[in-house]
Amino acid sequence: MQYAIRRTTALRGLLTVKREPIWEARAYDENGSLWFSRWDDEDLWVLDAHFGPKGMPIFSNGTGSRVTAYRVIPSDDPVAREFDALVAAAGGEVTE
Repeated sequence: MQYAIRRTTALRGLLTVKREPIWEARAYDENGSLWFSRWDDEDLWVLDAHFGPKGMPIFSNGTGSRVTAYRVIPSDDPVAREFDALVAAAGGEVTE
């Protein structure tokens, strides 16, 4: 499994024009990829999208979307710990 993160901004919520900072993270291998995000005031990584082999979409809620039912990964999950380590290495604050 490989991991990647990036710091960016996105529109948060419905009917908004204000962009807020967000962390985006991906875990991927030859079987597909999982796309996660975490707003600065959140403690857990939320699964935004799941793509299967060759990019076939399983589902996609959109980056940072919290208007649908969403899935989180526990903070002690190895994937979450890897993302937190990458955020810390990038100089970001990791919340526990």
